[in-house]
Amino acid sequence: MKLPVAIQVYSVRDDAAADLRGTLEKIKEMGYDGVEFAGLFGYEPAQIKHWCDSLGLVPISAHVPLADMLADIDKVIADYKAVGCTYIVVPYVTEERRPGGELFLQMVEEIRTIGQKCKAAGLTLLYHNHDFEFKKLESGEYGLDYLYSNVPADLLQTELDECWVKYSGLNPAEYLLKY
Repeated sequence: MKLPVAIQVYSVRDDAAADLRGTLEKIKEMGYDGVEFAGLFGYEPAQIKHWCDSLGLVPISAHVPLADMLADIDKVIADYKAVGCTYIVVPYVTEERRPGGELFLQMVEEIRTIGQKCKAAGLTLLYHNHDFEFKKLESGEYGLDYLYSNVPADLLQTELDECWVKYSGLNPAEYLLKY
């Protein structure tokens, strides 16, 4: 599947918070074809979908805090399906849910459950990494690898941040090919 060139709205979040419609217009004027949302900025999903449609922007995905997904995954799914997103992304996890943290194993199971709900709704759950996922567990396995080996690929895919892979001392190209 060929995806359009897109921008993370998180990168322009201050502008989006002040004027989401105007920011989406500028994104399109800059030549982007798609967007990855980072919140709805107080707007209804149908309004955002209308703006994207009228501007010719594809709402590809959305970064949604894990806490929001755990609080009400059904609402998260309904909102972003209404926007037109295909992917929901876990963008970051708190320290206790990171590899070696007291809730890491619980988080893996939470992601499995969220992935099942997303799949049932026709969406794909993605995980966006940082450097802390490259902490080795007692088994010697990186936390990120543990996550992907313990949640089936039909429930969780990757949004691999190559910068953090490189920062962690690993080969980004090899990691990209791996996942």
